[in-house]
Amino acid sequence: MAAALQAALTEAGYGKVFLYDYYGWCREHRSYQTEACATSIVDISSPKWEPPDKKMQSEIRKAQREGIEVRKFALANMDRFVSLMQQAEAEHGRKAKYPRQFFEALAVLAESDDRVQWLWCEHEGKAAASHINLIENDMVINWQVYFDRQFSFLKPNQFMLFHAAHELAGKGVKYLNLGASPDEAENLRAYKKKWGGVERTYFCHVWLSALGKMI
Repeated sequence: MAAALQAALTEAGYGKVFLYDYYGWCREHRSYQTEACATSIVDISSPKWEPPDKKMQSEIRKAQREGIEVRKFALANMDRFVSLMQQAEAEHGRKAKYPRQFFEALAVLAESDDRVQWLWCEHEGKAAASHINLIENDMVINWQVYFDRQFSFLKPNQFMLFHAAHELAGKGVKYLNLGASPDEAENLRAYKKKWGGVERTYFCHVWLSALGKMI
């Protein structure tokens, strides 16, 4: 099945194909190059799970004392989300990766598809943070995180990730995927370890057409 998928993708007219094979379903294919990847995985299956780092535990309790609320994202918040997203991307010197229409469609999907968990946090009527998580089998991927740094004192990111892990663990999710970290991002890797993240390696299979190799 995986080989048939790989062959079909090379014939579909795409310029570039990237197959991230976390579960090891794909075999080596003569048309694809294989690259090693790594991500940080946290086992959240225990009902008593919490990040092992004491400071992280303290920050989560602080958020609870501040009384911040986490709720499901609603389309009515789209204007504020887009402003939050654009501000967060600008702080990193980047343009937005996806247009507003993409997020509008995703918000609609999240209302009926439990594979998408979109959480929203406000403080005094202002957008504080947004987390979009994707659920695949027994794993949740912490996919897109945007927050306003002026609310860092509330520790919304820490609390929202903790909240999401416990909510989804109650639905059978066992692992939290915190994603890959660039080689030079020592602070990011250290942060993920505070959550109990353990590095898991897997392979990405890459195919480039003649045009794809030029762009």
